Amino acid sequence: MFIKFDQPKIFLLLRYTCSIVIIFFFAGSQFLQAQQYLFSRLGFKDGLNQENIHGVQQDARGFIWIAAGNVLQRYDGNRLVNFFSGSKGGFPHGGIRGMKIDAKNRLWLLNGVASVGYIDPNNFSYHPVKVQVPEKFDNVINALYVDNSNNVLLIFINRGFITLHEKTGEMAEKYNPFSVPVGWEPTHLWQDADNNYWVGSINGLLKYSAQKKILSYRGHNDENDPVIQAFEKCQHIGTLYRDKKGLFWITHRELGVTIESYNPVNGEKKEWQKTISNSLHGIYYELWGLFETSEHDIWMAGPNFFARVNYEQHRVEPVKPDAAGEYSIRYDQVNSLFEDREKSIWVCTNKGLFRFNPPAQIFKVINNRLPGKDTIFTPDVTDFLETADGEMMVSTWGNGVFSYDKKFSPVSSAYFSRAAVSGDGMMWCILQRKNGDICCGMQDGILCIYEKDSKKITRLRPAAAAGRSIRQIAEDKNGNIWLGTQGGQLVKWNTSANTFTVQQQFKRLVSRILVDEDNNIWACTDNDGVYCINAGDGAIKKHYTATGAANTTLLINGAADILQYDDSTMVIISNGLNILNKKTGLFTYLDEGAELSSMVKDNNGYLWMTGAAGIICRQLKKRKLHLTFDARDGINNFSFNVGASALLKNGHIIFGTNHEFIVFDPEKARDFSDQLPEVQVAGLSVMDKWISADSVLSLGRLHLTHTQTSLTLHLTSNTFQSLYAIHYRLEEIDKSWKQVNSNGEINLNYLQPGKYILKAACLNLNGDPGKFISIPIYIAAPFYKTWWFYSLIALVLGCVLFWLDKERMKRKEAFQQMRTDIAANLHMEVNTALGNINILSEMAKLKAATEPQKSIEFIEQIHSKSNDMILAMDDMMWSISPENDNMDKTILRMREYIQALNSRYGSRVEMQVDEKVSATKADMQFRHEAFILFKESITGLLESNASNCIIYLGCEKNNLLYSIQFSTHCCDMQKLNNLLHSREMGKRMQAIRASIQIELRKSNSVLTLKVPVVV
Repeated sequence: MFIKFDQPKIFLLLRYTCSIVIIFFFAGSQFLQAQQYLFSRLGFKDGLNQENIHGVQQDARGFIWIAAGNVLQRYDGNRLVNFFSGSKGGFPHGGIRGMKIDAKNRLWLLNGVASVGYIDPNNFSYHPVKVQVPEKFDNVINALYVDNSNNVLLIFINRGFITLHEKTGEMAEKYNPFSVPVGWEPTHLWQDADNNYWVGSINGLLKYSAQKKILSYRGHNDENDPVIQAFEKCQHIGTLYRDKKGLFWITHRELGVTIESYNPVNGEKKEWQKTISNSLHGIYYELWGLFETSEHDIWMAGPNFFARVNYEQHRVEPVKPDAAGEYSIRYDQVNSLFEDREKSIWVCTNKGLFRFNPPAQIFKVINNRLPGKDTIFTPDVTDFLETADGEMMVSTWGNGVFSYDKKFSPVSSAYFSRAAVSGDGMMWCILQRKNGDICCGMQDGILCIYEKDSKKITRLRPAAAAGRSIRQIAEDKNGNIWLGTQGGQLVKWNTSANTFTVQQQFKRLVSRILVDEDNNIWACTDNDGVYCINAGDGAIKKHYTATGAANTTLLINGAADILQYDDSTMVIISNGLNILNKKTGLFTYLDEGAELSSMVKDNNGYLWMTGAAGIICRQLKKRKLHLTFDARDGINNFSFNVGASALLKNGHIIFGTNHEFIVFDPEKARDFSDQLPEVQVAGLSVMDKWISADSVLSLGRLHLTHTQTSLTLHLTSNTFQSLYAIHYRLEEIDKSWKQVNSNGEINLNYLQPGKYILKAACLNLNGDPGKFISIPIYIAAPFYKTWWFYSLIALVLGCVLFWLDKERMKRKEAFQQMRTDIAANLHMEVNTALGNINILSEMAKLKAATEPQKSIEFIEQIHSKSNDMILAMDDMMWSISPENDNMDKTILRMREYIQALNSRYGSRVEMQVDEKVSATKADMQFRHEAFILFKESITGLLESNASNCIIYLGCEKNNLLYSIQFSTHCCDMQKLNNLLHSREMGKRMQAIRASIQIELRKSNSVLTLKVPVVV
């Protein structure tokens, strides 16, 4: 936490009553050299609304909340979301003067004069609380504080404080956990880890024991508290803090501001104001507060002041503002500090928000120095040697050799002095032989040798080197030394015969020499491939270039470094990693196109490489493992030198750059990077309209309609130090994990209706997901594709089929009934006719002898009856025949019948038919009854002596019109009347639901029948 005097405005009160600054002016004043920290920055270009940042907090899900003026912003590493005071649903008007996250994940805000409330980070809702401000507290600067018990306190400087009561939802003085005596009102209030409240006031220091419920202060120290005793005479307390080591820090004013630390165990007191001013070399500063990290580092901050406290050495290590470089910090004043869950420290300044992470900066950058001097030497670092006795030697191209102890503190070398000998500064490589001698390859073909036995330094200039710089040096298993030069000479120094001979003359310079387990000499050149040389006779065994069959060549002709990974594998840096299987002679490739310069295999089999992007870790067996370390991890220079690398005896790795060297523990680096965070949803957009992601997550499912075809999710791991690639998988569609793009967005377009589950997670080094977030997505189908619609369709279809079947059965029944009726009628007519014929035949038989004329009449009637029966049967059989099942055939039969009548009676009967009649649909019974009715009507008219008959068949709406116009000059009106009103005629009309209209005149009459039909 950042223990401050209070907000910067609070110090206006103190500035007018005392001087809290120490000012010195020295020409050319500079900061003391301190540990280097690499900072990343958020400013206007990144989306900050303001650059004068007051405070930072982190919620339970890992989002960073930034307070500046009247705006609050939430940050997820990619995107800033703004919340303005006074906006609809937002917090009240007025600048944010305090911000704290409590144990319930409520973000408390202090606005304006004394407006207090909290924001729920899950749904962004603001909840104000009622503040009961005593009259004596009016118009006083105040500050917000949350104690260990999650009590929310509002402190009014030099007046008192009030406390929130959770049940009533109001802040008032009556809810305070304790009361202070008159005159001891707080300028600062803080609670320690033992739940003791410490109050700084104008009169001095006061302590309240929550456990014993006892107040301790000057003149009332019943507990005999050593801190109260130690500062009993101090007044005008500014700030106070007890760190995790038990040290008590306090600022107070007598004649000036005093900054002290106190150790209650041994009573040791230290004053710091002079130490601070000396470290700043007279720069104006103010101390606004103290901050302790989880690593127990103490930081001090304020205007023109930001420094780490080195308690053991009683000094502070300032961080210089506005230093040159991309990763420096800029500030005129540091307003507050905050440590997130990754142990990154967020520095709130008036020039933006900065972040750095001392524990994560595991790559220690070391500048070359000489013992007892602060001068930094910046030549290229070319090689390293860890001697048998533990001295660390660093060769440079320009300033010779630098020596360090195991902690990399500069020491005087036990082997080489700093004597200014011509050419000794231009050193390329260094080696300690098995016999203890140390050999250095230098500019102009010079070989400098430290002889262990004589402790003398010998300088050789072998002719075989041809005066070219000795860039590489190695010792084979026979004790012979191999030299690689700038001119491409591979020289063998036979140490037993003390002879130097050129074994090979390559076309280009030798960039690396390696002796493998089989005592073969491997030489890398910058544009002539890689050679495998027999150590015995110097003959070339293999030569690998970029030319040849597939999988037998290097990616390019040049090679920067080579190492033996195991007994059958060689790894070569050549435009990426070229992995050679010595048994098969075939290559496989990784990281093609990567600009790599050197590599080391650590004790766990991981490859560590330097390149243009930083330091890279890779595992050959599990090729998904690929970690990159850069400025976030403490690396401030990516200009690495070829061949400048080594694995130290303690397992650490060292790489050289063009100005300094970098040391790190590879195991710690891997472990730090393998802590997988949980993925969070930072934003959600449907059809390019942002909606509340937190409300969706609280529901547990995202519901979309079928028209919402565009869905965008913004994901974050809420990790700001180590960047983890987020992967996702739509379970119903994706078989493998896909990586989210660099800005953390997933775009899902044109998903088909259905149920999906979107899972997102970070993957570990083995490609396995960590804790993932799971979001069910339900896309509703259009109504015509829903189950209920299908059910309704099935129900309707079932009903239709049922109705059709029912109609079919009705038609079948009607058809059967029609057949039955026809059969019954036919049966009745046949029976009647046969009965009549039988009676007439009997009567003809009886009258044959006595009354022959009567008998003939009976026989004539028998003939007529039988003929009528034949005709009726013929009509019936014609009607039920399927081939006659249309109106055209019925009309044709009518015409045939008319022709027969005209022939029989010599009449003039004409028939006119409308074309629409042919389209009339009529069943068998209708056609039969209609035809019989036609026959009887026209026959009856002719028998009634009607003449000039004109028949018209037409359609009117849904009626078939049957109209007969005839002349009644000679007509027997009695017969006509009997015909029209006959029972048989009525029966036929009823069968087809016909209605008749008769217009009888003296000369011409019209008979019209309307028969309802379907057209």
